[in-house]
Amino acid sequence: MLSEDGWPEDMVFASEKLHAYLSILQSIVDISPQFRKQAATLISQIYQLQQRLSYHLQSIKQAREYSEKAVLYGKEGQDPTTLTMALRELASVYEWPQDIPLQKRRKLALLTAQEAVYTMSQPGVVVPALVRSWALIGLAKFQALNGQKQEVIRSVREAQEAFAQATPDEDMPGFHLDHANLVRQEAIARAYTGAQDEALSLFAQLIDIESEHAPMREKMSPRTHMGLLSEVTFASLKLPSQQKDKELSIRLWQAELEIAKKLKSETYLNEAYIAYRVMESLWPDDPIVCDLRDLLV
Repeated sequence: MLSEDGWPEDMVFASEKLHAYLSILQSIVDISPQFRKQAATLISQIYQLQQRLSYHLQSIKQAREYSEKAVLYGKEGQDPTTLTMALRELASVYEWPQDIPLQKRRKLALLTAQEAVYTMSQPGVVVPALVRSWALIGLAKFQALNGQKQEVIRSVREAQEAFAQATPDEDMPGFHLDHANLVRQEAIARAYTGAQDEALSLFAQLIDIESEHAPMREKMSPRTHMGLLSEVTFASLKLPSQQKDKELSIRLWQAELEIAKKLKSETYLNEAYIAYRVMESLWPDDPIVCDLRDLLV
């Protein structure tokens, strides 16, 4: 499993070790009716973890390939918890591919998130409360992305209720289904509905946005912290003109870029570049903003 710090060397090592088991498990799926479902479930779980690794170290395209395989094997394995998580992760990946038209990928993300909730809601199906919470907060995010504001409120409430029912033994290694990530996803949903000020307030519960490096206010993984910094930077840049704070946006951007470089995350380095372009367009003649370009090298 990954170390708590989650530095790139650990991530690469984990990916290589996981990949080594795939051919063995695939042969079990192919030749053993007795253990086919168990092997398929394990393959799905491996692809889910590889998806999360590739999101940082490879590309969105590779992450999507892993996610789609995770769902395929999750359906073959028929374990509702594994399949719910696979669908939830695929929904997240569908948010980003540039080779899919914007409205289509938003719809795909919503439909996949809905399928995740449907899977765990079938009669007789029991999945951990943390998984229910993660699926529901994901649904809220993609409802927001598709303009379903009232549905967002209900899904957020249900996600919070599910999270409150979780027990300490429900930890899902590698997925960080903790309180920080729950609030983070709610903040993203608020931002997607256009409520950037509400999103900023939620983000500020998790990180100290007024301090240099925007340190954590509660325990979270470095990768969660990195994602938060990127998202809060964009939220600050999307505030109404009279509420924009150049110094705040720059401070948050620098903190996100610093940790993205440290973790060697191609995805979030690209996010930092996009955020810089937004700052350039907002403050085109500002010498401080212009000088920040050198940090991207």
